[in-house]
Amino acid sequence: MAKDLQNQKNLIFLPVAHHSPVCAYRVEKAMRQTEFDTLFIELPQEAQNLLEAVTDKRTRLPVSLLFREGDNEAVLPLAEYSPEYVALKTASELGKKIVCIDSARFFMEGECSAQFDGQSAFNAVSAIENFTFAAYDSPDFFEIFSAFAEKLDVAPTDRDAYMAGLIQNTPCKCGIVVAGALHCANIKRAAASTLQNGWTGKSYVIPYVPEGGLVARYGYYAALLKRLQSSSEPFTSAAADCLLKQSEKVTKDYPFEHIPVTDVINTLTHMSVLADLRGKRFAGYEEICESAQSVIAKGEIRSVREHCLKQVLNGVPQGELAPGFATPLAEDFLRQLKKFAIRGEADSRITLQILENPAHRTKSAFLKRVYSLIGEKFAEMESGADYVAGKDVNKVREVWKVRGTASAITALTYVSHLGATVAEAAQNKLFQSLEETEISASSALTDTYMQAYFLKLDSRPAFEKLSESVLHVNDFAEAVSAISNLVFLIDLKKVFEGKRFENDVKIAELLYGKALRLLAGLWQTDDGEKCAFALSKLNNVVRTADYLDGESLATAVACAPSYAQPCLYGCASAIAAKGKNEILPKIKRYILSQTSAADAADYFLGCAIGDRGLITERRLLEIAAEFVERMSLPEFLDAAPSLRYAFSFLKLTERNSARKIIGEIYGEDAPVFFTDENLLLKDEYLARQLELYGLRGGTDER
Repeated sequence: MAKDLQNQKNLIFLPVAHHSPVCAYRVEKAMRQTEFDTLFIELPQEAQNLLEAVTDKRTRLPVSLLFREGDNEAVLPLAEYSPEYVALKTASELGKKIVCIDSARFFMEGECSAQFDGQSAFNAVSAIENFTFAAYDSPDFFEIFSAFAEKLDVAPTDRDAYMAGLIQNTPCKCGIVVAGALHCANIKRAAASTLQNGWTGKSYVIPYVPEGGLVARYGYYAALLKRLQSSSEPFTSAAADCLLKQSEKVTKDYPFEHIPVTDVINTLTHMSVLADLRGKRFAGYEEICESAQSVIAKGEIRSVREHCLKQVLNGVPQGELAPGFATPLAEDFLRQLKKFAIRGEADSRITLQILENPAHRTKSAFLKRVYSLIGEKFAEMESGADYVAGKDVNKVREVWKVRGTASAITALTYVSHLGATVAEAAQNKLFQSLEETEISASSALTDTYMQAYFLKLDSRPAFEKLSESVLHVNDFAEAVSAISNLVFLIDLKKVFEGKRFENDVKIAELLYGKALRLLAGLWQTDDGEKCAFALSKLNNVVRTADYLDGESLATAVACAPSYAQPCLYGCASAIAAKGKNEILPKIKRYILSQTSAADAADYFLGCAIGDRGLITERRLLEIAAEFVERMSLPEFLDAAPSLRYAFSFLKLTERNSARKIIGEIYGEDAPVFFTDENLLLKDEYLARQLELYGLRGGTDER
């Protein structure tokens, strides 16, 4: 097959190791010295329409080819030192025909792994990579390389047969084949085949090499950085200085040339070898100079245009696509940056006065749309109000930190199926989230509704589903969370728009009515603490929203039965009380009449949840102390977590005030409520109970 295929096609094989600067240099030299009409390259056929973008002079590497089909995807990175990229660029400059002979199908998860079966194939690939260093200066580089690959004797695969078939079926007078060394060896002897059930996905160019890509695996940069940064040998810093000087000299004498990373690694290796030959434990300055002179300043300065050492030490830069070759979504993103006068440089900052400036709110909505699509890949908010999450709502301006446009374009490429513009993609993602949300999840639906408002998207679908959820919500805490978010949104709309939206008010009233009906059936719930927090939250919301009937809630909590779950009953008691003079006697009667210390403590906890100011009252502390003194040690261990948790709601000044009162009554060191650290250390049960509440021992804790 090898003889027939080569004679019939007059093929020249240039076997390479992927991402090898040595191979890239040799490929360019061979192509410029050879008469040929067609380049057969080991790239997926699906990348054929991407070649113009890759070889455009305005495209700055590294870039990657992204192939997506359903849930499967594959990424093929290309750097300036990739032989495939150098072959493409050279053939393009020479005006030659380019034929991609691989298929993205073989790169997909599951397909690719089948081509490398076990340790033997991995060892073969490693051997080929290492071989390129030794054969760098040989004039018979590809012949030696090809013979070496054939000796590895890796069996041909379906992929090899597929590539051989494409080469055989493509008319040409003289062709050059640039492919992996093992593939070249197998293409020559493989029986041609036709791929069945081909790949039907989409292909893109993205402007950087993702983490975990093949370049990272081959690790030329990683190898250099590891040697320079983690080595404990004394010549390390001197080596770096020497190589930097050599880099500067070459750059000055040959403005368009740089030190290949391979040369740098070879120099560092050469130093150690010289030291070993001379019987030295470590390489010294003499070895550094001789190695740099031998490896870097050799006869052939001409090489692949590689990043110089100074750039390498700063990490792999991000690439950049030529204008017009990004996906429609990414192109719209770039247009919006110009429209809003947003600089895309990494580490730049954007400050927005969202309360004072409507234009800034529009710009904020754009940034939030991008964030909803790709997270912090472009920019993240360093400071400002997160209204949806309810965090830092007192802040009146936003500060965004930009990470750069290259990573944003890459990330947007992955979500280009959502739409052609940032607004369309963000809207469709919102719709997807809406469809996936259960109809009874009113709190999540409210979040989506809020997000649509702040992203300036169509919020009607979210509002309609939220309206319907009122009929389906069956959880009290869920309903309260939705009411709280909706009331907050109504208040913000009034600030931003200058008016209150009655449709939102109507839904809030419906949710409120549903919450009250759910509350009536919760008095004996098992999760009293959760419901107590929700009840307290609802009470606070009703106080701020004049359109919610506060009397209805007052009636509901006043009707709470004494047999109700203690924590929930305590919260209801605190909310229903018209003053401390009314609630304190009730608390005393309840906790002193309970046979279960744990129930009494839960009731005390519920009171604190309903009104934390209660537990700073001297009379209440006296009641609690009397309650504690009546307990046996086992009862105290059962009650202590709830008691301690109640005090954790106090602010520092309030906690100090409570300590002072306790000290006046029982002595400065009295561990009545603030559990003694020694007791915690001795009793694992209490320690576990407090850990359950997220608390630790010690008198300085809550």
